[in-house]
Amino acid sequence: MITASMLRHVPLLADVPDTELAVLAGRAADIQLRTNDWLIHEGEVASFFIVISGGLDVYKTIGGGERRINHYGPGGYGGEIPILLGAPAIASLRASEPSRSSKTMAGSARLDCAT
Repeated sequence: MITASMLRHVPLLADVPDTELAVLAGRAADIQLRTNDWLIHEGEVASFFIVISGGLDVYKTIGGGERRINHYGPGGYGGEIPILLGAPAIASLRASEPSRSSKTMAGSARLDCAT
């Protein structure tokens, strides 16, 4: 279960009121990943994610093959741009080690509460 105290450690959410963090935590899925498990595939419905522990590698299909283009560690987050644009996920995310992530599907949370 994702808790408000877990999210409090994410720099993006550091100043969000406790009541708003509790709402975000309540709507987030708690995803446990083993090394090489996929969190999101490019082209799927976009999701907002936050890495709680471990790490996620970002892969993009380029020239017919997948290339690693980024890495997120604890406190890293993403997925907000395709959600705001109403677009599918623009890249795939795979665990580089045993990892824990929150995952919120588009339309299930107010992403503007952190502003």
